[in-house]
Amino acid sequence: MAQPTRPVVTCLTCGGVFSRLSNKGPAPKRCRPCSTQRSRYEALDHQCRECGVEVVRRIVNGPFPEFCPPCKRERRKQQNKALHARRSAAYEAKGHSCIDCGTATSRAYRGGPFPKRCAACNEKWRQESHRAYTVMLAERRKLRTCRDCQTEFTWWADNWTLRCQPCHEDWRADLRRSKNKARRIRLVGVEYEYISRAVVFDECGWICGLCDQPVDPDLKWPDPRSASLDHIVPLAQGGGHVRANTQLAHYDCNSRKGASPPTIDQA
Repeated sequence: MAQPTRPVVTCLTCGGVFSRLSNKGPAPKRCRPCSTQRSRYEALDHQCRECGVEVVRRIVNGPFPEFCPPCKRERRKQQNKALHARRSAAYEAKGHSCIDCGTATSRAYRGGPFPKRCAACNEKWRQESHRAYTVMLAERRKLRTCRDCQTEFTWWADNWTLRCQPCHEDWRADLRRSKNKARRIRLVGVEYEYISRAVVFDECGWICGLCDQPVDPDLKWPDPRSASLDHIVPLAQGGGHVRANTQLAHYDCNSRKGASPPTIDQA
């Protein structure tokens, strides 16, 4: 009669292969030598290597730590101090020279950083920086001519600008308004080109194209007599947002016209 074969198990500790003594019960996780060694490890008194206090494992079936928590923190502090000392020694041994003339530099106080430049080069660099800053301030104070109103102005913004502050605000509002109108026109599906309201108003001579009355440039929306951009052929009637189809109109005149088709005189 053939003997039944014993199942083979792999040891979790040493990785060796061994056969079970019996097919009954759960399979062992470790071979007999590893189990004996582990039992002896469990039976030992585990103490801190520094102070001798008994230590406990942090996880079940895990290894016992070599140091207790206070000793471990103190040991980590000592290691960090030694690492800082080694880095400081390497920094001291490194040659520090001026980035401009190449001469050796010395720190201003004990434990402080080494300067990038020597005293002479640093003073020269400060004078050049001050001179450049003075030129920049003079450039800002220089009078410039506004692109729209042709008046002289000084540099009022942090960056470069071609317009005075009131014209710049009007230009920004016109640009924002044109972007919104461009989106609306794309939805309608008519011809579109960028149009400057200021240019159209100047070409019309600030005369309303609907009532032939003058328009006050100082009035702002929502004043009924303020300036507005009117489409001769409304967008709803298929007119495009082009220069030939735009004119100046009072805000109330433009509102009364609405989307009605143009008259014979306007056409």
